[in-house]
Amino acid sequence: GGVVFLDGRQEDNKKWSGTAGPPATTAPFSVGDINPTSHPYEGLLDDVRIYNRALSAAEVKALYDLEKPKGK
Repeated sequence: GGVVFLDGRQEDNKKWSGTAGPPATTAPFSVGDINPTSHPYEGLLDDVRIYNRALSAAEVKALYDLEKPKGK
């Protein structure tokens, strides 16, 4: 599960299923399709952050407000 934010706004939220908690993996991190060789991500990413804990909505907004482009 996880939460996706775009420009400081929550866009999606998926809950963990089962009782084991978050899944563990040794697979490399990728963006886009699960098989990047057959369906590579074709776009731009900017300011991607990965944390070892969940951030609160207030923390996400504070980070966005701190670094948002002028005029937004």
